[in-house]
Amino acid sequence: MKQLLIIITILTCVNLATAKDMIGVTTTAINFREGPSTDSDVIKVLPFASVLVYNDTNEENGFYYGYLVKDGIWGYFASKYITPVEEVPVHENSLEEIKTEDVLLDDALVEVWNDTDRNMTLYVNKLSYAFKPQERMTIKLPDGDIRIRATAKGVIPYITDESILGGRQYSWQFYIVTSKIKPIGR
Repeated sequence: MKQLLIIITILTCVNLATAKDMIGVTTTAINFREGPSTDSDVIKVLPFASVLVYNDTNEENGFYYGYLVKDGIWGYFASKYITPVEEVPVHENSLEEIKTEDVLLDDALVEVWNDTDRNMTLYVNKLSYAFKPQERMTIKLPDGDIRIRATAKGVIPYITDESILGGRQYSWQFYIVTSKIKPIGR
């Protein structure tokens, strides 16, 4: 079985029931495009068995928008040329609250540590934050429910749903572990 790397955080709780993101492999060589159409520019041609992460509920014109794990880039690909292998777990409540008394802000402060040897991008709803290896950064997040994706080249994204309380301080530590993918139904 093929080994892939997975970004993991401290204090995770897996909730597979809500996972819609899939790890899939291409069934043939395919075009990886800038848009959901055969008229869109080709970013690159992907070989057979390329590993992609995509949301199987967001198909547009027969295309999925997905993450090419090997290169750490996003693009569109024809949905008919992908075989799902495994659901990507969606974690919940993986933030560690480090200070319980209120901070004098409406937003929450989150100390993020990219404890890896790779560049990482953290997507928080529609915002993104770039981290160098071993970089620490404090970011502000709004009060409410958010979806977070941590991505790095060659790594299956870490996805978490969080309920953030404004005026609080939290921390995350991201690191990488090796795991084997188990095909669905086996």
